[in-house]
Amino acid sequence: MTSKGIGINFEKLICKWLSAFRARLVPQSGAGVRKGDIETDYVLVDTKITQRNSYMITSYIWGKIEKEALEVGKIPALIIRLGDQTEFAAISLSTFYFLCEKLEGDAMKYDRPKPPRRI
Repeated sequence: MTSKGIGINFEKLICKWLSAFRARLVPQSGAGVRKGDIETDYVLVDTKITQRNSYMITSYIWGKIEKEALEVGKIPALIIRLGDQTEFAAISLSTFYFLCEKLEGDAMKYDRPKPPRRI
């Protein structure tokens, strides 16, 4: 499978995993007028997958993701899968703080979502 095919499969997997939040794939996956790979009502997600065991998020990369999300009034997020199958999401510190505030007091009600199935 090509790198592009692997990336598209990862986008579809994450979109399915986020389906409870009405996630949808962005047509042309950021190459067209609309940016990002996946969007929900509140979040614009970029996905990255690499065969390496590390991925560097530079200020340029994060600035681009943040700018594109804020232009459409959404929260920016970056979901990454590393070569060793480690997966994580990157969000801004202000978004992290907001989430902590929302979860405070609701910690016992919070059900952790199941991680996406491996491809």
